[in-house]
Amino acid sequence: SEDSQYTQGTMDSQDTNTGEINPSASPSFIEFIYPFDDHFASLASHQTVALEGMGLTAFDVVAELTEGRGGVFLPKGDNGLLKYVPSGREPSIIAYSRTGLPLKAKPKGQDQAHGKKVYKHLTDDVVRQLQSEAPVDFETQILPLVELELKQTYYDTYFQLHPELWKNLPAVHEGSANSGKSGNSAVLEDSTNSGNSAAPEDSTISANVADQKSRLALMESMVPQQDRFSLDAMLDPFSSFDMQTEETFRRSLENYLREDFLKAELGVAGSPEKAAMNTLRDIREQIAKLIDFKMLRGDSQQWLYHTYLPKIKWLSVGPPRSRIAEWLALSEAGVLTLNFGAAPECTAVDRDGVDRDGVDRDAAPSSGWILRSKTWPSYTRHADTLIQARIQVSDEIGNQPLVRNLLDQGLARLFDNDGYRPGGLEVTHDFQIIGRNGKPIGNLWATGILTEGERFYTFSLPSPGKTSRFDADAKAAVQSMFTTFGNHTHKAYEEPYEEPFKEPYDEQAEKIYNT
Repeated sequence: SEDSQYTQGTMDSQDTNTGEINPSASPSFIEFIYPFDDHFASLASHQTVALEGMGLTAFDVVAELTEGRGGVFLPKGDNGLLKYVPSGREPSIIAYSRTGLPLKAKPKGQDQAHGKKVYKHLTDDVVRQLQSEAPVDFETQILPLVELELKQTYYDTYFQLHPELWKNLPAVHEGSANSGKSGNSAVLEDSTNSGNSAAPEDSTISANVADQKSRLALMESMVPQQDRFSLDAMLDPFSSFDMQTEETFRRSLENYLREDFLKAELGVAGSPEKAAMNTLRDIREQIAKLIDFKMLRGDSQQWLYHTYLPKIKWLSVGPPRSRIAEWLALSEAGVLTLNFGAAPECTAVDRDGVDRDGVDRDAAPSSGWILRSKTWPSYTRHADTLIQARIQVSDEIGNQPLVRNLLDQGLARLFDNDGYRPGGLEVTHDFQIIGRNGKPIGNLWATGILTEGERFYTFSLPSPGKTSRFDADAKAAVQSMFTTFGNHTHKAYEEPYEEPFKEPYDEQAEKIYNT
């Protein structure tokens, strides 16, 4: 689900409702956009369309309503930027979201690095140590290590772009577990990769991480203040925007899109910021080992889903950089409006120009929708049709007829972590659905977004050369099916359930995937 969502729909801050919408009472509301031909044929060029969401689904909608209707993007220069030549068949498009900003562009070269990434702070040894302490707290025990990994990637990339800095940087001392180097940057190998099968002592793990942290602090001190890593600045781009009016905001937003595209063009090797954001994307798999199957406390998992996850998704799960160039060109051409700021109000208006609260809306020439900026309350626009340009999030899954029936019949129950319910179903480690009685259903399995909460970040798509947790989960479920039906046994109803895997799930899943 495209955006995490600061509310119970915790997977899409870009694609989250900013208000309650009742489709049955709406004048023109498209709740599900696929397939396009079934929904968009009636949208005429003289109409205005509002998109709720600025995530990946919204990019699909905008492409269909512009280039899909004969519009053409042409090169604007030699830097990859574009200009848009309308076909005349496009409707006027308004896009808005809770954050007020599109997702960040994926950088060039993002998916070219294959194989297992070696982390220097949130190492496999550290993960195993934290797993032994479960349930843990994400904000205090995991997040600081994640931020160190982002900073590490940022400065490693910065130093590669400024090789003169390396000569003043001492190597990690010989007593550490460091045994390899990547370029001039030390790489801390986990004990599992060093040929030593024995688990390291806690003191050794702490010393290794401390060595890397000290070295990172030294690297930072060698970088000019204006070039230093700041996650807070990345998470608050509005701090550099001119917020005086919606027009000054529009110009700031176009500059922001332009800068984001050009950094994405530099790629992970040419932009320290994009390299760090790529690590934020990759490290989800490492983080998941400390979240799946109640590794977090319930209140910590709630904080993660409602506060942190929206931010990391906005920064790290964006569209191809070409889409950002297209949105910039569409904004400059006046086809796409993006300047309503964060979380504008969207209200349905009846044919008499009165909204459902009985308030007269002068801006409404006919039935449809009124968008009102919260940043500039006098700024309003009328839209003929509202499109829910986001995909379903986990807290809405229980409203699906099939899932609702399973819950009503006791054939499933919602995942509950000490009172926190993200919305997905409870499953076993091999993805058998847990029934109301707390026992697995012998012939029902669930994977993907249906299991969000029990599993972490189930809605991400596979990347080339990297382990896909969706594929791994599906293979684990199928293996369980073969085992179950091969033995012709359905004892789950009568006997207490025993987990079939003796190893930690993440290792088992990786073996299944590699096989």
